[in-house]
Amino acid sequence: MLLSRGLVIYSLVPVVGKMPGSDPIDRSYQTVMYWGGLRGGIALAIALSLPDTLAVKGDFITIATGAVLFTLLVQGLTIERLVKHFGLHVPTWAGGSGSDSPNADAGGPCSGVRVKIRWHREVPDHETEPL
Repeated sequence: MLLSRGLVIYSLVPVVGKMPGSDPIDRSYQTVMYWGGLRGGIALAIALSLPDTLAVKGDFITIATGAVLFTLLVQGLTIERLVKHFGLHVPTWAGGSGSDSPNADAGGPCSGVRVKIRWHREVPDHETEPL
């Protein structure tokens, strides 16, 4: 499962990033997409729904349960470390980073709210007026 997911993520995502109107996706984001894909839940549901008369039903359930446990315990518990390793836990501002951003405010926990985050659209001024 990991091999096929890696093949899809690292070969097709760069192709999609080169299409008109789309932004390329950095290798660090691709790695998080690869490692963060929790797999096995549907396979386990299918294995559990197999008829009891099937001799290998227990084997299918064991394999699917192993895949679910691996993704939850290994991948699920290490994804935060991977995100921090690549520095993806800190937003990247369109006009710079942190206080370098031309839209950044100096003060309060909501400073810099009006800046454009790389993965969101820019909010027009008329949508950011106080209520």
